[in-house]
Amino acid sequence: MGFLSSYLPLWLGLTVLGGLANAGVILLWKQMATRPDVLAIMAANSIISGLLILSYMGFMLKIRPILDAPFWQAAMCMGGLSALVVVCFSIALKAGPVSYVNPIFGGVLNVTVVLFGVLLFAEKLTLLSAAGIIAVVGGVTLIALG
Repeated sequence: MGFLSSYLPLWLGLTVLGGLANAGVILLWKQMATRPDVLAIMAANSIISGLLILSYMGFMLKIRPILDAPFWQAAMCMGGLSALVVVCFSIALKAGPVSYVNPIFGGVLNVTVVLFGVLLFAEKLTLLSAAGIIAVVGGVTLIALG
């Protein structure tokens, strides 16, 4: 790992691995999108992934959650938003081709996160980053136009 880590930052490698795992989830999601119980499948997915993450935290990282008010407020907000994502994305996958739905979803996600990062967390937006946002918006527009 030393040779690779000298050329590839850990966050980049993990981001790519997470992106590939997410692609697998989305392809399975599209395959299941026509089932009437697709939302139950995604709910079970959330429960299973949550238990796996808690197990990883507790057994591998030796971290215990701090169950205070901010914990529950964040969990409730994130849970509500995640439920909205699952419902909207499931309906979109059922109605449209994954080759359109996912890139448009990803483009909206990426541009929104970058803009909120700048507005809420005072992250820097460079000229190159701005050009990237324009490229993403242009690409998503081309995809949407079919």
